[in-house]
Amino acid sequence: MAEEYNELKKNYCVLAEAHDEELALSDELSAELLALARAQDAIAKQLKEQQRINATTQDLHRELDSHALMISMSSQVQELEIENSKLQLRVKDMKKE
Repeated sequence: MAEEYNELKKNYCVLAEAHDEELALSDELSAELLALARAQDAIAKQLKEQQRINATTQDLHRELDSHALMISMSSQVQELEIENSKLQLRVKDMKKE
């Protein structure tokens, strides 16, 4: 009976040690999983912010293109007005002659 008791005690100690190792591994994996979840959340936030920045940048580029077009058109109008003034002066000069 003593031998059986010693064998059971030995088996219990082996199982208890294996259980402790499994608990330690479980704790380690839980911490790693939590870290990964937090990293995933941080990446999702960064992605959302980057998408917001990209949308804002696209809006600003469209606005800039619109302003550039207006400036170009304004410049063309000024050139036409100058040319028109020159032509009017030539017509006046021709009438005087």
